[in-house]
Amino acid sequence: MKKVLVVNLNFAIDKTAALDEFTEGRVYRLDGVRTMPGGKGVNVARALTTLGVPVKLLGFVSGHNGRWIAEALSAEGLAADCIPFCPGESRVCLSVVDRHGVSTDLNEEGPAVPRMAASKFLERYRAALSSCDMVAFCGRIAKGLPDDFFCRLIALSRAAGKMSAVDTSGVPLRRVMLRSSPDLIKMNREEFEYSWGKTFTPAELVRLFRRMQRRGTQYVLVTDGPYATYAATPQNLWKFLPPDIKVVSPVGAGDSFMAGLIGGQAHGAPRQACVRMALGCAASDCLSLGAGIITKKQCEFYGRRAQLQRLVLSFAKQPRRAES
Repeated sequence: MKKVLVVNLNFAIDKTAALDEFTEGRVYRLDGVRTMPGGKGVNVARALTTLGVPVKLLGFVSGHNGRWIAEALSAEGLAADCIPFCPGESRVCLSVVDRHGVSTDLNEEGPAVPRMAASKFLERYRAALSSCDMVAFCGRIAKGLPDDFFCRLIALSRAAGKMSAVDTSGVPLRRVMLRSSPDLIKMNREEFEYSWGKTFTPAELVRLFRRMQRRGTQYVLVTDGPYATYAATPQNLWKFLPPDIKVVSPVGAGDSFMAGLIGGQAHGAPRQACVRMALGCAASDCLSLGAGIITKKQCEFYGRRAQLQRLVLSFAKQPRRAES
């Protein structure tokens, strides 16, 4: 069983609440709010733990909120190396889900990471690489860190012979797509179009994959919520249709999808089976309030109901070369 190091640079306190209807300009009194330590990487680690994959988290916390996050992660049984810094408070994120399963998210940015904390992180990261098999980079880059910070971390993981997987957004995603070489990269349609600068089509996904394949990337996936997921590999282009479910809350579904991909690889499953598991994990997450909350039985059940179609039988493998 492979051990996974999950890098979550921007830990948070996540609050999720359910309402019948959500309308702008009204006052709501939220009852039964679910409060958990969060951030995309935490959600991924929570789901990976359910799948039986050994995992460790690494990231930053700050202030009273940061101390609560570290304590809550420990109470939940999630191994985490939380690097504290001051001043500032770790962010708080609120998701409000209506009875139609539509989520409205209000996410704080969080404080800027000082240079000394960033240096300590790099020391801890290099040390953690020696005791893991895979590294997952999840979520946005915290303020105070350069946009290419993930690119630097991926280079270190590749030099150490570790597999790497990326799920980020914005400018950091663009940097990874154009300059870096993770083994696996997952994004949604909106993130693809922002970072690649073109409307999503299967042909554009193949073009992106061929460019990234030259640097060593083996797997690029684009999700689209309840619609099709596309996966490009060195041999084929696949289209996956997720199972039909009644959504309770979509919050965290993309993170559980990522956990399913990584968990499948950690168990040594074939790529198609990994995507089926990912879709099953996303479906399971959508059936409850809160992110990264899944059951293995549901993941397997819904994963078997995902449909797949091979769109391209094969395309030529591009020779590996250094980018200028």
